[in-house]
Amino acid sequence: MKSLEGKSNTLVLIGVGAHMAFDPDIVINKYLEPALQRWKTYNANKPSEATWPKIFFVFPMRGSLLKPPAYFKFQDNRKLNKFVSRLTDYCSALRIPLFDFRQLGDLVYSFDGTHYGRGVNLMKNQIFLNFLSSFHEYEKRH
Repeated sequence: MKSLEGKSNTLVLIGVGAHMAFDPDIVINKYLEPALQRWKTYNANKPSEATWPKIFFVFPMRGSLLKPPAYFKFQDNRKLNKFVSRLTDYCSALRIPLFDFRQLGDLVYSFDGTHYGRGVNLMKNQIFLNFLSSFHEYEKRH
């Protein structure tokens, strides 16, 4: 965050959770709060259109049938759903845009149960680029 302070047109996408066993307290207290505190301090007296970087949160994808059983006790989809619910409340209260691509993996089998191939990643990128286009227009109007 420090190296991006004040740099126009910069974005920070935060997408953590799986390696923290989908524990929302770890993600909030160890990642989001420190980043947001630094961001708030730096941008304290600036109008919203002048605050950089812009921060987004990306939820992890669901695990699929090929996920090794040893990982399911830490990263099962029920824990992911609770994680998403808590982070949605937290981020929404702070007006942090969220990206939830879990449905893109519903009918796709991940090659290792966690990671998805080029096709799904290209779709995620295109959706994000479309969002940025509309976000830029929204920012200009508000």
